[in-house]
Parts: sequence; C-alpha cells; structure tokens
Amino acid sequence: MVKPIRLLEETYANIMPPFEHILYDGWLLRFTRGYATNNNSVWPLYEGDLPLESKIAFCEAQYAARGSSCGFRLSGLPGHKAIEALLTERGYISDNPNLVMARASVDAPEASITELIMDEWLEIAFRINPVDDPHIGDWKRQVLARLALPGRYAAVMRDGEAYAYGRSVRQGDLLCIEDLWTLPEFRSQGLGTQLIHGLLRLGLQDGAETACLAVNESNTGARRLYERLGFVDRYLYYYVIPEA
Repeated sequence: MVKPIRLLEETYANIMPPFEHILYDGWLLRFTRGYATNNNSVWPLYEGDLPLESKIAFCEAQYAARGSSCGFRLSGLPGHKAIEALLTERGYISDNPNLVMARASVDAPEASITELIMDEWLEIAFRINPVDDPHIGDWKRQVLARLALPGRYAAVMRDGEAYAYGRSVRQGDLLCIEDLWTLPEFRSQGLGTQLIHGLLRLGLQDGAETACLAVNESNTGARRLYERLGFVDRYLYYYVIPEA
C-alpha cells in the first residue's frame, strides 16, 4: 500500500528525534543544537486554524530565543504553497531538495550484512566516513538515543573491515532506510545493493510491508541504484530558510 505523504512526513519526524519540540496549531517546531536542518526546523504537518502570518512570527520568535534561525520543511502537503509564498516575501529562499522514494514490498533476496549495536555502528560510521568536527559523533549519539521506534544498525563487512553502513527504523508496517554510505572507492561493486537487501530482509522479519528512503535530488548515482532496487519517486521535500 502506498503511504500518504502526511504519514510519511510524520514517520520522518519520528526517525530523527529532536532534542526539544513544540506542537503549535498543527505545526511541529523541532529544536536541536547544531548540524542538521532536519531536526532544527518547522514541519507544517497540518493546516491548523490560526493566520499564517502570526504562526510564522511565532516560529521565528521561538528559534530566535534559542539563538537559531528559523527554517521550514515543505513538501506537497495542503497549504505549503501558501506558506512558501509568505516566507518568500519575508526573504526566505528554497534549499536542499530531497526525494522520498518508496518501495511497495520489503521482500528481497538474501544478503549478508552484519548487525551492530548503535555505539558500534556509530564508531564504524565515523571511522569510514570521517567528519571535521569531533563533536558530531556525540551529537548523533544523543539524537539516536532518543529514538522511540525499533531500529536496526548494520554494515557490510569483508575480512573484518566495514565498507558500507546503514540503518533502518520501523513505524508499524513501514520501514525507513537511513544513513546509507559506501566507501567511494568500493562503489559500483554491489555493496549498496547488498546493504539495502539485508536491511529489507530484516524489516520483513520484523513485520514491515513497505519501505521508503530519502535521497538528495542531485544525487543521480544513488537515485539510479534505488530505482534498480524497486524504489520509485513518491514526493519532493525541501527547506525554506532565511537568505544569508
């Protein structure tokens, strides 16, 4: 069954928990110090009853009080075009478009992956895909520790070394595949396919029936891989942020 956009957006709000949130007339304000627009932005999930201008002003004041700028995550939900029009008048610009792709089934061929606990997975993730800021690892650990839904963490290992990693989160019968990464020098060797098939098989064991993942619109290589594995475009989401 194809999931409605609103249900998918609700699920995505759950799989990367913020440190703090406010639900205000159908809008979810997510606050997390640093690094990710995803969980430090406003998600207008429902239209609500209050005037848009006053709701936007309320959101801007909340983020300003926390020393942060106010971004909005928009998609094809009702009312989002009107929100974007008002934000554009206030000097906001569109940024970072991503596609949510969906798969009608989680049935997949058997594939060998190594399951890990969260801390082991994070250690591997930051070892094979290092970042400049040493605090990001602790930040990511704090975010994932807030996850209330069942999750799986996995890597593709060869001779004791990890070459690819990813995780999944299940909400009901929907499996969301996240944080996929393969070492660049080992891409196009089937590791990404192996990883996704393995996560799908685990989801099938756990009771999932359908799957989704998100990918940056400009990442054509990853999109081609996901299409080959049966994922199809479901909708586009993007952020509207203050112009620098």
